[in-house]
Amino acid sequence: MSGAGAATAYEYQHKEAPGELEEDFKEGRFSREECLERKEAIRERSLVP
Repeated sequence: MSGAGAATAYEYQHKEAPGELEEDFKEGRFSREECLERKEAIRERSLVP
């Protein structure tokens, strides 16, 4: 995979992750606080501001 393709795949995963976190929160897998902390960590690792 090219560098651009890898970056696109990486960002796509990070774009989808917050929605998955919300579903996990709604299903009681972790607290709202942990959900927000995980979302923030994803945003910090994002390559796109």
